[in-house]
Amino acid sequence: MKRNKDLNLPDTEACVGCGVHFPPFNGPVHPYMISSPGCWNAYGEILQRFYESSLASSDVHRICVDAYAIQHPGIPSPRAIQSVTGHLINLCLIFEYRINKLEWRRGMIQTVTHFSDQFNWLEPPIQNGLITVADLIPQTDIYELQQLSVKWARSIWDSWHVHHSVIHKWANKIKEHLNLY
Repeated sequence: MKRNKDLNLPDTEACVGCGVHFPPFNGPVHPYMISSPGCWNAYGEILQRFYESSLASSDVHRICVDAYAIQHPGIPSPRAIQSVTGHLINLCLIFEYRINKLEWRRGMIQTVTHFSDQFNWLEPPIQNGLITVADLIPQTDIYELQQLSVKWARSIWDSWHVHHSVIHKWANKIKEHLNLY
C-alpha cells in the first residue's frame, strides 16, 4: 500500500489524528475527533461509497466508523472519552467476542452514556493502526473496500493492545447490561 505518512510533502497538510498528509482542503472537520479537513473529507468519500452501494454491508460500514473514530480520538474530554470508549468496545465485541448483532449496536450509545462516569481516557498508541483512510481511497471495488475496512479496524484494535484488559472489563459490563451472550 502506498503511504504518505510521516513524509514532508510539498503542498500537503498532515492529519493530526492519523498522520497522513493530504492535499490542502478547505472544509469542515468533526467537532471532537481531531483530523485535517482533507482526512475528514476522504473519510466522507468512503462513507459515501458504502451508502451508495446496494452491495455494501452495514456491519462493515459500522466497523469503518469505529476505525476512523478510534484512529482520530481527539484530546481528553468527556465527549471524546465516551466516543472512543464506545468504538473500542464495539471492536472488542466484534473481534474478541464475535458478537455483531444489530440490536446491540442500536443500544450501544445509550448504554455507553449510562456508564460514561466509569470510563477514563486511554492514551492512544503512538502507532494507531497500520492502515488509514488514505489506504481505502484507491479501492473502487466495494468488496475489496469492505475487506480492507475490516483489516483497517483490526489493525487499529491490535494497536491498542496495552489497553485490552481495561477494554475487556468495559465490554463485559456492556455485555451484561445488554444481555449479550
